[in-house]
Amino acid sequence: MSFKKKPIRTVLAASTALITGSMFAAVPTASAQIVMEELMVTAQKRTESLLDVPVAVTTVNSSQIESAGNLIDIQSIQNLVPSLQIRRGNGNRESTLIMRGVGTVSFSTAAEPSVAAVLDGVVLSRAGQAFNELVEIDRVEVLRGPQGTLFGKNASAGVVNVISKGPSDENEAGMEFSYFQDDEFRAKAFITGPLSDNVRYRLNAFWGNFDGHIFNVAQNENVMGYDRAGVRGQIEIDASDDLTLRFIADWTTRDDDCCADVIGGPSGLSAEAQAQADVLLAGTNANGPSTRTINQDHVTSESGDTWSIQMNADWTVMGDHSITSITSFRKWESVSTLDLDFSPNSFEGGPVFEHTGGFWEQGIRDNGNTEVKQFSQELRLASPGGEMIDYTVGLYYFYSDLDRTYRRNAASCIDGGDGILDRCGEGDGVITRGFAQSTFSPVVNNLAAFGQATWNATEELRVIAGARVTYDDLEFDFVRIRETEGGNAGLGAPFEFETGTDNTDFSFKAGIQYDLSEEVMGYFTYSQGYKGPAYNLFLNFGLGNATPIDPETADSFEVGFKSSLFDDILILNVAAYYAEYDNFQANNFVPFDGALITTLTNAGVAETKGFEIDFIAQPTENLSLSGGLAYTDATIKEAFVPAGADAGQLATIAAREGTRLPFAPKWALNISGQYTAELPDTPGRIILGTQYNWQSDSFSNIYQTEGSTGFLIESHGIWNASITYESEDENYAVSLHVKNILDDEYITTVSGSVGGFAALGQRLQIPRDADRYWGFTIRAGF
Repeated sequence: MSFKKKPIRTVLAASTALITGSMFAAVPTASAQIVMEELMVTAQKRTESLLDVPVAVTTVNSSQIESAGNLIDIQSIQNLVPSLQIRRGNGNRESTLIMRGVGTVSFSTAAEPSVAAVLDGVVLSRAGQAFNELVEIDRVEVLRGPQGTLFGKNASAGVVNVISKGPSDENEAGMEFSYFQDDEFRAKAFITGPLSDNVRYRLNAFWGNFDGHIFNVAQNENVMGYDRAGVRGQIEIDASDDLTLRFIADWTTRDDDCCADVIGGPSGLSAEAQAQADVLLAGTNANGPSTRTINQDHVTSESGDTWSIQMNADWTVMGDHSITSITSFRKWESVSTLDLDFSPNSFEGGPVFEHTGGFWEQGIRDNGNTEVKQFSQELRLASPGGEMIDYTVGLYYFYSDLDRTYRRNAASCIDGGDGILDRCGEGDGVITRGFAQSTFSPVVNNLAAFGQATWNATEELRVIAGARVTYDDLEFDFVRIRETEGGNAGLGAPFEFETGTDNTDFSFKAGIQYDLSEEVMGYFTYSQGYKGPAYNLFLNFGLGNATPIDPETADSFEVGFKSSLFDDILILNVAAYYAEYDNFQANNFVPFDGALITTLTNAGVAETKGFEIDFIAQPTENLSLSGGLAYTDATIKEAFVPAGADAGQLATIAAREGTRLPFAPKWALNISGQYTAELPDTPGRIILGTQYNWQSDSFSNIYQTEGSTGFLIESHGIWNASITYESEDENYAVSLHVKNILDDEYITTVSGSVGGFAALGQRLQIPRDADRYWGFTIRAGF
């Protein structure tokens, strides 16, 4: 009796690609892809048909990513996967992936992400590394819900698995140039082919430059731009009939003034607040998402280099079993600056805004240098598939060494009095100046053993079981130095400390899947997730933060079905889920010096529940459609009560139960379409592409009650479109793009009020595609 599953017939997903000039001639276009074959994924660490995998997974190819935005990074993918959200901070290091409403929003360098970013089998140490440029991507698999059994401790909410294009057996080359409105330039090129009968290579390079879309009055130039370049090389060797080696090396450099906070000053201010707003907003008095001006004398920016070397080995043993080894070393550097007073004052004295009770301190600048070195080794043994029991077992080791130096320079005028915008000079009362600099170095060692097996009980019924044993060791040392003049300038006192913690976890997964028919498969799974212990490391770290934050654990239930219907015209996948996260690692209220402050801790118990629908359709030979809909209800189920809270503080904390998690819109959807028209009596074709994504409102703060306008990210929808002329031989193409056709303004992140002045509004992150703009792409292949 054969136990090999009969694969559900599927339409090749590339037929849904929105061709926007991003594909080279070596890659077949949609017009050549109206064929029936399986869409394969590696969501379970082995190559399988998407519709045979009992996991909610969305596969996105490179052309779909680029149709949603001209930047190719994980931030672009959220426009095509409704359950995935991005929290954009003041740089990549402070940006976060969020899945089904769950993510770790923290500046701490000793806290793991909840959503793992994986590149060619290597888990990236920090979430910020995922926001580097991704080029020559074959596909991205977005796995939703806990994936800890196979992917490890920082996958308690999901995985974004990036698979790059490998070397080819045929000689191919291509290049591409793009221009977008307001002088945004991008270029890339690749070459691949055989070096001998058993050796192949691939080499690609990219460059991009953009001055930005926000005008800085103080420096008379645009900001929120980037300057990036990189190269990536691969060599693939058939060392024997049973052993294939793949060597990968890459380097990227970036210099971004990407992340300045815009001050969203509201209208109707008091005279005092208006005078302050006139300085910070350069007299524009803009409101919320309409703001496109800042007035800051210090550029908020992030720069740095990333490089890595990697070896993947695939070895066939025992006839048809396979051993996979992935060895990787990566280094990531980040140098960031932040204008923390958000004003045009010079450091040695500037405008000080008078208000009841004193003056607003001015002249605060932060600088941070981060270097992350990581080494990982994964070793897996997989059965061939199609047996009574299919299995994958493995061992994993991960090491990360992070060094961060963070410095705050501050100058303030405590006593002035010549007016609202008094200059804080030497003769104007008491001046305080100073700096504090903290250096901290968390070191992580992680070891794990894991396995997952599928028992093919009958032709229709399969039973799944898996488990992972994880050991975490986290240590760090912390040193802060300080120099001040005229007072402490709000800077923490000198301090030295070192400590560590460790933990062992056992988590498992179980489920069943059943073929309801040849076209429909249903499944039910129970999965546990685990995220390791953490510390809240930041500039003013003290003994009050020295207690380790306990590991976060998840229990998740998911039921769904996958189907190929109407003679493969429609692929329809549906999933419903419920997950509970205990010891949820997030910012929570804690008593400090008679007041409630927020800090990273075990905030309580969080829960998320909802459903997701994905589809791919090929209604006619020339028309393809794809899309998704997600409903997410992610809330604080129970808020932990910290020791020392008084009655009023207890009431404040209790009132937060039931509030939504940050960056968790209840509704999100996307839909994409493509139509290919052959041109009569003309060698070539026209390809029309369109893509629309929308999400309901959400909050960027964990404790924001419904009906509040604070930290509110309003609902918004973005509609993009493109038209491409492609030659008959597919050797060249020209595309015209229009982004955000409806010119729908929106923001991605809302931060706290400006220097304590709530009347001035809050700090906003406004992305490039919050405005309508156009561009074109020219590509050629050889």
